[in-house]
This record gives sequence, C-alpha cells and structure tokens, in this order.
Amino acid sequence: MEHLIPCKDSIYCLDQYSPQKSLNHNQTYSYPCRFSELCRNIHDVPHSIQFTHNKHDVPQCKCDMNCSNLTDPAHRFYYRHAGLPNYLIPCWNQQQC
Repeated sequence: MEHLIPCKDSIYCLDQYSPQKSLNHNQTYSYPCRFSELCRNIHDVPHSIQFTHNKHDVPQCKCDMNCSNLTDPAHRFYYRHAGLPNYLIPCWNQQQC
C-alpha cells in the first residue's frame, strides 16, 4: 500500500480541515491518525493511505473521563483517555471546538 507524503505541519495543519483547501491538500499529504495504533479504521485502505498509525506509547490518564484537562492538546498528547483521540483537531479555542 502506497502512502502519501507526510504534511510538514503534521497534526497542527489547519489546511487539513479547511473547507477551501482540504480536498486538494488531503489528496496530496498524509497525517498521523488521531487515534494512533488504536484506530478502529486501521484496516480501511483509503484511511490508511491518508493517515499513519504509529504507536503512541503513553500512559493512561489517572482521571480518564473525569479529567479536567480533556481540552488541553498537550495533556491529550501525553496521556490516553478511553475512547478519545490522542490528538485534538487544530483550533484557536479548543474548549469551543
């Protein structure tokens, strides 16, 4: 299976979600899957061409779903939360996204 070129902005790419740019941009570049190796779509060929699924070896958050830092992108990167992605969609005000 052939993969796309990784986007230089990786998980921080705003073009990936842009209504004006995403279609063309996402046909050219790949991104880390927000669920990493725990992705439910890891065997879906179109998904696996556009997204990489490298192991994201981090501990489970002790507070899990009761965590007060669920909207903190850095916290989500360093700790897993059951059923939630490791990476948040780039957004200026994460609590409103």
